[in-house]
Amino acid sequence: MTTVELRGDAARSTLSAAAFAVALLAFQLLLIGFGLAGMHGNSAITASWLVLSEIAILVLSWRAISAKAPDYIFVAFFTSVMLSIFLSFDRSLINDYARFAICVPLAYFAGRSLNKSVIARVPDVMLIVSSVVLVIAVAALLYSFAVDGVGGLERTTIFGFNHAPNVLAVTAGCFAISFIFSRVRMRSALSAAVLTLLFVACAAFAVALVRFTIVAILATAMFAAAWLLFTNQRDRAVRAAVVFLLCITSCGAAVYLRPSGVINFTNEAIADAKDAIADAKGAIADARGAIQKPSAVSPERLPSCTESARLGRSVEIRSYLLKDAFFLLPTSGLLGYGLGSFSSITCLKGHEVHNIFLQTFIETGFVAGTLLIALFIALAAGLMSMPNAGFLLSCLVLYTIIGMAHGSITIAMPLFLIAGAASAVRADGR
Repeated sequence: MTTVELRGDAARSTLSAAAFAVALLAFQLLLIGFGLAGMHGNSAITASWLVLSEIAILVLSWRAISAKAPDYIFVAFFTSVMLSIFLSFDRSLINDYARFAICVPLAYFAGRSLNKSVIARVPDVMLIVSSVVLVIAVAALLYSFAVDGVGGLERTTIFGFNHAPNVLAVTAGCFAISFIFSRVRMRSALSAAVLTLLFVACAAFAVALVRFTIVAILATAMFAAAWLLFTNQRDRAVRAAVVFLLCITSCGAAVYLRPSGVINFTNEAIADAKDAIADAKGAIADARGAIQKPSAVSPERLPSCTESARLGRSVEIRSYLLKDAFFLLPTSGLLGYGLGSFSSITCLKGHEVHNIFLQTFIETGFVAGTLLIALFIALAAGLMSMPNAGFLLSCLVLYTIIGMAHGSITIAMPLFLIAGAASAVRADGR
C-alpha cells in the first residue's frame, strides 16, 4: 500500500473510533444538547440521534464478518424478545418496541463491524470526547451548587433534569477507563491534567448525591487493576490503582463538602439495600417450584400495592421496585409479560425496575433472560485472556454494573455497542 493509502486508512480508523466514542456517550451528549437548547427532551430527536450515531459507525467501518458464537446468541436473544413482543403486543409499549427493534441490533452490529485498528484507537479518542463532556458536566454542576447550594438530601438538578447527574456521571467512568488504556504517559503534564479533572468530576458527582455510578467506577477500576496484573501489564495496573485511590479520595472530599447529605444518603441506601437483599432471598426461596403462566400473578398482592412507599425518596422507591420485580419473577413464564409492561403492573406507576437483567426476565421471559446472561458470559470468557481486550472488557464491566441499577434493554444501546465490539475482538483473536 502507498503512503497516501495508509494515511487514508489511519484517518478512517480514527473517524470510526470517534464515531464509536460519540455513540457510546450518545445519551450524555443528547442531554447536554437538550439542556443548552433549553429543551426538556424530544422523542423524534432522541431516536434520530441514536440511529444516526450507530449508522455512522456502520458506514465508516463496514466489513464482511464471519458469525461466531456470541453473534448467534445475540440473534437468538433478539428473536426471543421480538417473539415476546408479538405474543404480548397488547401489553407492550410501542415506543419501547420501536427503540428495541431498531436501535439494539444497529448498536450490536455497529460494534461488530469494528476491526483491530479502530478499537486500538478508541481509548485515545474516547479520552478526548469524554473530557469535553465531563468539563461541561462539571461546569454545570458547579454552577448549580453556587445557585442552589449543597444542603439537605435533595438531588442536584442540572440542565433542568433531575436524573442528569446520574447520566453524566457515566462519562467519568468512560474517562477513567480511557486514561487507563490510553497512550498518555503517566508522568506527564497531560496525565496530571486528566487526573485533576477526574478528581474534580468524581467529587462533584458525589456531592450531587450520585451513588451507584461512582460505586460502579470504583469496582471497574479494581477489576481493571486485577486483570492487568493477571495479564502482566503492571504499568497500566498502577494507573488503574491510581484511578481507584483518586476516586476514593474524591468521595472523602465530597463528605467534607456535604457531610450530612452524603453520609445520611449513603446510610439509608445501605439499609435499603440490605432490605432488598433479604426480600430477594425470600423471593428466590418461594420461586423453587415450576415456572407458572403470567396470568397466575395477582397484581394487587405486589409489595408496592400492599405497603406504603414514600414516593419522595428514590432509594425507597427502588427498594419497592425490586420487591415487585422478585415477586413477579417466578410467574413471568418463558416469554414474559410484555416489553415495558412492568411500569403498568407495579403500583408505582411509570417506574421501571431499573435492572436490565430483571427487566428482561420479567418482561420478555426466561428464554431471553437466559440468553442475555449467556451472551455476556461468552464475551467476558473470551476476552479475559486477551491482553489487547482490556478497554472493552472494562467498559463491559462498567456498563453491566450500571445496568443493574439504571438499566433498561430499550435504552441499552451503549451496552450492546460494547458487546458487538467485544465480539469483534473475540472473533479477530489476539
